[in-house]
Amino acid sequence: MPTGKLNMERHTKRTPPTPEQIKAEQKRQAEADAAQLQNNLPAVAPTPQLPAVMEPALNNADEYLARNPSMIIGRAAHPNGKDGAIYFNDDDTEVSPETIWTVITEGIWAGWVRLVEGEPAQYDGSLFFAPGWSRKARSELGDLDLSLWKANKFDGSKVDDPWKEAVYIPLENSASGEMITLQIQSPPKKAAIFAADAFLRHCKGIIKRFPDHYPLARISMSPYESKNFGQQWKPNFQPCGKIERASAAKPDGSITTDMNDEIPTFDD
Repeated sequence: MPTGKLNMERHTKRTPPTPEQIKAEQKRQAEADAAQLQNNLPAVAPTPQLPAVMEPALNNADEYLARNPSMIIGRAAHPNGKDGAIYFNDDDTEVSPETIWTVITEGIWAGWVRLVEGEPAQYDGSLFFAPGWSRKARSELGDLDLSLWKANKFDGSKVDDPWKEAVYIPLENSASGEMITLQIQSPPKKAAIFAADAFLRHCKGIIKRFPDHYPLARISMSPYESKNFGQQWKPNFQPCGKIERASAAKPDGSITTDMNDEIPTFDD
């Protein structure tokens, strides 16, 4: 048989590729072309990963601490307007009314606190004696729909504004060095707030007249007559001297000192 005829027969008997083989070859070729194209592209620098929060530079310890002013120093305590005592928050033991406390004036915080049962407290305020202190108007805080306010637990016919005025006063036991923070939280224009305002006014006077001293005071409760609830109790600050800020000197607690002014009485 002639050679040309044999080659022709072999050629005509070759099995064509299946559709699957064609697709596989097309895929392989496309991947090879893509890889070649990628190799010919210029290198791209990776995008730097930025932190989730951009924190500003801090130049000193005061700037560091000013980022998040602490409102509570040591154990927290609160006045009870129903039974006339001041209690520690953690174990409900009573704070002695005989203790002489050093008032750490630069740590006094004032503003608003949002208190709703079952929800974490929210705060809006700053250190009271820091330069530039200011407080937002109540209307800036939200929660303005009275239909969403919860009923007063003492008078179901009334509802409670979730935002309260707040004054937090850090105190140091002049004998033991124990630190506590007295938390005064109340609706505006109530006896507790009036008492705190008068004491802050006293502290401001001490700072102005004796900038190197802290006020000294005893804290207790005094009765007053509420128009709505009868006899109630409010904080009673009893100034009893002063002490040097950076001194280990014994407190000057004599009655003749010029800090023995009294806190006036206010009604609800």
